[in-house]
Amino acid sequence: MSTGKLSGEISKELHRGAPTDDTRLKNDLMKTPSQIELARQRNQYFNEAFGLRESYHSSRQRVNHDSIIVIEIKTNLQIDDALGVISDLTFNFAQIFQRPESSMMVVLDDDAILRFGTTAEPAYLMTVTALSHMIAPTMNMRHTALVQSVMKEILNISKDRGVIKFESIAEENFATNGATLRDEIEQMDRTSHEEKSLIKTLSRTMTRRGKANGAKNNTATVQTNSSRLVPIQRTPTEADSAENPVLIGPSSTVDSGKKVKKYKSLAKLFSY
Repeated sequence: MSTGKLSGEISKELHRGAPTDDTRLKNDLMKTPSQIELARQRNQYFNEAFGLRESYHSSRQRVNHDSIIVIEIKTNLQIDDALGVISDLTFNFAQIFQRPESSMMVVLDDDAILRFGTTAEPAYLMTVTALSHMIAPTMNMRHTALVQSVMKEILNISKDRGVIKFESIAEENFATNGATLRDEIEQMDRTSHEEKSLIKTLSRTMTRRGKANGAKNNTATVQTNSSRLVPIQRTPTEADSAENPVLIGPSSTVDSGKKVKKYKSLAKLFSY
């Protein structure tokens, strides 16, 4: 085998790029509307089917996994179909940040007075607000490349005309559904603690009942075995009669009117 052929087999062509490569995302954006709708339905199905089956180690991880990501976009580009554009943006951002669409909030302001640099060409300012676990150097680099590719494909605004700000927010400063995320975490911890206490109480109660029933069954078994033991009665013998003499009372008359002599014991009676 030649060295060139061996080298060609070892260094095969790679069909996927680096994590920040937007080639795959561009291919996804070139899909037809029917394919996009099918992907949307498939994504929703898997979120509903397997979302509750994932294991969570703590209440904080559960809240962080379902936490909302807010993306605010201000641009000086006038958009005709704003509802359709914001729907497409939400769908693509949900895939990039690996969130269901129900956990995405996208704000689009296409009436902003915005000037970037020395020209009035279309530009945008994007602010991504999320919890601290979603804001990190490597993640920000990846999200920047993918998000700006989406903005280029949908709004036709080049990457050098967009600015993205990643803002981390604390749990006590992020609220929805009538409570902050910290309150929600504490409430889930209390509920989990109460459920564990209830399970322990039920387990102890069942154990005590099992022991009590076992003791009752053992007592009933002993009583049943004791009732089956019948004492053996022994018939008295002549020797017993000799040892324990039976005295005969005063002389009595028989039907014939004869008198019966008085004996001190049955042994003497039968000796005659």
